[in-house]
Amino acid sequence: MREPRVSELTIAVLGAGLMGHAIAAVFAAAGAPVRLYDPSPTSLEKAREVLATKPGAGGVMFTADLDEAITAADLVLEVVPEVMQLKAELLRTVSRAAPAAVIATNTSAFRITELAESVHDATRFVGAHFFNPADLIPLVEVTPGEGTDPETARWMGEVLTAAGKRPVHLRKDIPGFIANRLQHALWREAFALVDAGVCEPETIDMVVLQSFGPRLGTVGPMENADYIGLDLLAGVQDYLLPHLARETSASPLLARLVAENKVGRKTGSGLMDWTPDRDHAVTSRLQSHLIAKSTTTKG
Repeated sequence: MREPRVSELTIAVLGAGLMGHAIAAVFAAAGAPVRLYDPSPTSLEKAREVLATKPGAGGVMFTADLDEAITAADLVLEVVPEVMQLKAELLRTVSRAAPAAVIATNTSAFRITELAESVHDATRFVGAHFFNPADLIPLVEVTPGEGTDPETARWMGEVLTAAGKRPVHLRKDIPGFIANRLQHALWREAFALVDAGVCEPETIDMVVLQSFGPRLGTVGPMENADYIGLDLLAGVQDYLLPHLARETSASPLLARLVAENKVGRKTGSGLMDWTPDRDHAVTSRLQSHLIAKSTTTKG
């Protein structure tokens, strides 16, 4: 396995959507030759337009030919939609055509061991979960499957570090990994509060953004537990935990909105109305915040 000098690695990114083209930008900015694949000419053209403004854009080759993308690649990153069958079919094809490559999946929820059933050599298969937008959020979750060679996971982490990311290594392969399990636990309680008539969705956001949210940017939940005192935490949990949401499926509100095709920003309405002005304002606010945070972190 080649040592992770990123500029000397040939990297294939399969999927040119929101995550795929941003991941391509990460490696291109680090000096790697990147082949960005998508079967959709429209997706490739949109990605080309976005990447034209990014550092290292000249190092990205855009192709709708899968063989062209993965031939002689050192690292293949699968970044297609979160549909098990779609991922499995692509991984099956790639593992046969590029047996010498390390293959990584950007899945945000599926177990790596389950996806590994579709690859020829599970020892060279690993999870590398980026966060949206992938070019601005530094952390990447690296998750080995039960059959992943530890050397593969180590190498993947070093490649990510060399590309300017901050990998965290999971010791166990579990659905949702770390971040999404925490995030969905918060969402479960948030939707339960709205379903129960405690508050409106906007109130949830205000409470998070103006109470514990700012603190989380500096002190993580486990450090904060120590900071406030574990005895206090234990006492509150003994009383409060029995009252928290424990649903094992989507909330009634969430299910109803999805059934009505009110799925949020992309359809114009969801928990809130998404006018062009709101869309622009939220996108600008998020981008500005992440760019400032990224600049501060690097500084």
